[in-house]
Amino acid sequence: MLPRRSLIFFAGLFASLCFTANGEPLRIVVAGDGRAEYQWNLKRSCDQDGINQTVTRAIVGAVLDEKAAILLWTGDMANVDNAELGTFRKRLGIWRGIMEPLYANKTKVWPVRGNHEVYRYPNPKNYDGELMLDANSVWREVFSGRYALPNNGPESETDLSFYSVEGSALIIGLDQYGGADQEPLPRKHSVNQPWLDQVLQQNKKPFIFVYGHEQAFMTGGRHADDDTLAADAVARNSFWQSLVNAGAIYFCGHDHFYDRMSVTRKWADSPRAIFQITAGTAGAPGYGAGPYSDSTFWKLERAAHFENVWGYVLVEVDGDKATITFKAASASNCGGTGQLVFKPKDQIVCDPSGCKAAPIQAP
Repeated sequence: MLPRRSLIFFAGLFASLCFTANGEPLRIVVAGDGRAEYQWNLKRSCDQDGINQTVTRAIVGAVLDEKAAILLWTGDMANVDNAELGTFRKRLGIWRGIMEPLYANKTKVWPVRGNHEVYRYPNPKNYDGELMLDANSVWREVFSGRYALPNNGPESETDLSFYSVEGSALIIGLDQYGGADQEPLPRKHSVNQPWLDQVLQQNKKPFIFVYGHEQAFMTGGRHADDDTLAADAVARNSFWQSLVNAGAIYFCGHDHFYDRMSVTRKWADSPRAIFQITAGTAGAPGYGAGPYSDSTFWKLERAAHFENVWGYVLVEVDGDKATITFKAASASNCGGTGQLVFKPKDQIVCDPSGCKAAPIQAP
């Protein structure tokens, strides 16, 4: 007969396994690009303090309604369009305040930086922006204490890049503006690849979700190759190959629409398709899209695309299946005069062998 202490251990282990198998799915919401319009463009009634507060608040409500455990934000929370000292800290704090119902609910809120968390844009003739020298320190100050992000990134990117293992899922948040206190940026439009490789190697999971701000492959919107990870094609190819090897899905924003891109090798022995899901639909001014850029090594196919919508992506991990759904509302309702109703627009279902499109069920 086993000792009583061993019996207690195995009973606890069994209970834990049963809870994992029979409990609720892991629910994750992915959203990003909730910044306001530039001050010199057409004013929008939903914009205040550099943030589209109507849509950002609606997404907070959706996270609660979806009973999501985690919100992943892919950057561009607030637009800093003046040169006044303290504006960035103030607006980042306001965004964090809008998230307060999630923090109070013990929902994990894990943003990564977009270009609007690194540059200010006070000049309508300079869309390259001006580097905010305090970008790193303000970010770390705002997201500290009870608002802290996972503290396991590379030494140079504490609180900027990070990862977390959540059951059968590995989640990796990537900063793409390393060295933002230097000019020119030594790693602008790229990721810390050695660190990413190490995380992927040491944390093999059936489902791997990687997210950052910029697209690995331009999506035909406002941001061309030189303003995405494709600006350094060699580094981008290494990045994407690491996702292929891991069987990961990549979420991003930067362009203000929804676009699901299927990426495979151009030759016949290409492994399964890996998806880049762009969902810059949290309230920033909408963009239109043209064709994709050509790629030497990769075959890019547009699997789904929606413009002029506000929305978010819901990821549900249940056992050996992950369902990924884009939910959207019309972008015409910006003034807060009516409630945003998010409805499913696109869906894929994934298992360890890959992902397939799934029909949208009528509500």
